[in-house]
Amino acid sequence: MNAKIILYLALIVTAFVSSGCTTVSGIVGLNQKCIVIVKRGQIRSSNAIVALDLLEVKRGDSLEVLGSDLIEGEKWFNVRASDEDNTEGWIEGRNIITQDILEKSRQIAEEDKNVPSQSAGQLLNPSNIRWSPDRTNDNNIMFKLDKNAIFDIVGWKLVPRNDNDDTKDDKTKNVPNTNSAQANNRSAKPVKDQNAPMQMDDKYDVWYKVRLQPLDSPAPAGWIYGKQVELAVPSDIIFYRTGREFVAWSRLDGDVQTNVVTFSRGKDAAKDDKPGSWVVLERSNTLQENNGEQPDFDRILILGYDKFNQDHYKVYRSGNVKGYLPLIVTGSGESRAFSVRMKGEDGEAREIQFGTYKDKSGHLKVNVPTDIPKDDKREN
Repeated sequence: MNAKIILYLALIVTAFVSSGCTTVSGIVGLNQKCIVIVKRGQIRSSNAIVALDLLEVKRGDSLEVLGSDLIEGEKWFNVRASDEDNTEGWIEGRNIITQDILEKSRQIAEEDKNVPSQSAGQLLNPSNIRWSPDRTNDNNIMFKLDKNAIFDIVGWKLVPRNDNDDTKDDKTKNVPNTNSAQANNRSAKPVKDQNAPMQMDDKYDVWYKVRLQPLDSPAPAGWIYGKQVELAVPSDIIFYRTGREFVAWSRLDGDVQTNVVTFSRGKDAAKDDKPGSWVVLERSNTLQENNGEQPDFDRILILGYDKFNQDHYKVYRSGNVKGYLPLIVTGSGESRAFSVRMKGEDGEAREIQFGTYKDKSGHLKVNVPTDIPKDDKREN
């Protein structure tokens, strides 16, 4: 009798393992940790539509993963909480991030740990955060970030467009592309002039490499599809964006911390900042390289601020260049310097440094390296 019971139990365990646990351990690993990424979520008694809420968990809470299941295309995780009762139950996969995925995000953050923020952005729609700039499949999705989430941008990448890729949920959903002064309504599909130069938007999609706010995500970094992002250009300089995209910007006065975009600021928060002097890196929508790596920016703009007249003035604008991030600002007080990499006539990219200072009248001036192309006076 005992032998029959043991055999029966063994068959049950074998069936259970073959039907579910093998897949689970292969995907997430048994006893792996996961972190809650939503403000509030529920551990439920089962993964069925009708189930009891057992325990409320909050963003940042650590849970132990016991297993997982796929229900009508949605991933559910069987977890154990670390409360007094060690509550066990089920939680939706979109509400947590597993430890191995969190490590991928930390590795991305480590790559740019010494790179200052280049610009800032805010999500127009809920969007997938991925560990690589690629939408050909969903294997690289880490989690979904909420609409209006704000973040620092530390870099970006142009990825060849795939117009047939219309099934991804991080595509633009009837949202105007506010990132670019050349934005157009793609749904209208205007007739293109065959003699017109190839535009960046015709060939590439933009992806942003971002640092995420701890209040929004335990994962520190990832990649976001550019069409879901609205750049948070400071309000006192946004009107100087005429015909070219602002790629990076940094203050040239004030406290050193004002050179970095902080997490507490959204697209409208810059209205509370005092106007000041800025260096801005701009990019046109025209392809600079037909068969190679596109530069990150193609013009440099420096704006001073007259406190007496309460108005900005143009200090310097370069001619067309081929430049690369990051933008690094150093110094303090009235003297600042900034450096970028630029490609010379020999095709080699090297670091170039500009120095800024105030003259006796308090006007901002700049020392420009001799080999930088001069402004051709065009306004776009």
